[in-house]
Amino acid sequence: MENIQQVKFAPHSSYSYYIYYHKADFDGFVSQLILYNYLKSKSVKDIIRVPYNYNDDINFAEFEKLSEDERDFVRVIFADVTPYQKPNYIKRLYELFGNNFIIIDHHATALDWLTQFYKTLGDNNRSNIFVCSVSSSGL
Repeated sequence: MENIQQVKFAPHSSYSYYIYYHKADFDGFVSQLILYNYLKSKSVKDIIRVPYNYNDDINFAEFEKLSEDERDFVRVIFADVTPYQKPNYIKRLYELFGNNFIIIDHHATALDWLTQFYKTLGDNNRSNIFVCSVSSSGL
């Protein structure tokens, strides 16, 4: 994998975090639990956990009613799931949130698919795609 870099994730206690996690397997549940506990340890109070599977719908109306300024204080995170079947969802979330839309996925296929997908958007330098392996060195 090219462009491997360490990313510092600094949550802000006044932001809202939507965590979409893969509800069909244990990886997804544990991923969101780790992220949830990390955010809580940083005094984040508004954490919304959303069980998600690949063909599920997303309620965009909730996000679209927010002003652009309000969306600056929202982070949408997909943990251990990349919605391959609905690339229009990724495109819409990216349009709404830009780099405040984050995908964390440990599957190598996710990096390959997302790299190709973002090229179709004309964006080859994504800073919000994290495909990683978890190590004992921490988050």
